Amino acid sequence: MITRLKPNVTRAQAVALFNSRLREARRGRLCAVVELHVPFRLCEIEVVNGGRTNQLFLAVDAVTGRLDPYELTEPPQEERTAFDSRRIVAARMDEAAAVRIAEEKARRAIYLKGFFRVKNLSVRGRYLADLHVPYWVGVYRRGDAVSLEVIDAVRNRFEGTKLREMAAAWFAESATDASRHASQRTT
Repeated sequence: MITRLKPNVTRAQAVALFNSRLREARRGRLCAVVELHVPFRLCEIEVVNGGRTNQLFLAVDAVTGRLDPYELTEPPQEERTAFDSRRIVAARMDEAAAVRIAEEKARRAIYLKGFFRVKNLSVRGRYLADLHVPYWVGVYRRGDAVSLEVIDAVRNRFEGTKLREMAAAWFAESATDASRHASQRTT
């Protein structure tokens, strides 16, 4: 069982989005659509700025910490579901590192709103829970070349290079694990 954010894009909707003529012309023929879950660490962030206190919730990816965080005003609606664990990217970051990244991302967002608005800033975070974000990965083939496109199944948007690289690394690790298991069975 995993806790995941509730998806807003079904598999059929993802296939329709991946099957556009533009994507086919650019990437090749759509061969597969795979659901993939990325682990995130949900953190509660308390921001004190100029005597005012605000609370927000940031979910930071637990793989690299490089993906855009999910910024929420309250804990997210989530669902517990049984899921094929082979379709989950392995978490590589502990809770303390995720809290540090969430605090830094919150601090950076405050400074971007206006450096002169910052007075006696204090940003403190704490880890709340793990949750998984569902993504749809479209696998395209043109000749011998394979490429990927990724849709965030919660936000209903195509993702960029960071997520495509993460998905490609996951496929490579999965293939390595599968060949390792196959070689162990034959010996």
